[in-house]
Amino acid sequence: MLLTPICPRSLSFRTVFLPASSTIRLQVDTASRGPATICTDGNDAGVLEKGQYIEIKRSLYPMMCINSLDPSTGWTYGINNLLKFNQIFSPINKPFFGDNEEGSLPD
Repeated sequence: MLLTPICPRSLSFRTVFLPASSTIRLQVDTASRGPATICTDGNDAGVLEKGQYIEIKRSLYPMMCINSLDPSTGWTYGINNLLKFNQIFSPINKPFFGDNEEGSLPD
């Protein structure tokens, strides 16, 4: 299970890998000044009042997210290829944005 903070206020808030058997409990403190809105996939899913909580755990029916046709390449190869990580922005021997054929900027 991956726990990733969205819009962290500090660089010390990093993604954490947890065992698949973990249960995460998010609770609004009873001393909180107000409720907390729950958003899932960008949509409001509800409101937690003081003292209320939500638990997140692995589903009994997991959804396969990554399938590899060639297991020898590993799943990161597919993601890197899809997102174009570590690749140049234009094809080799093609002019860059606004460049002429020789690779220099136009006059």
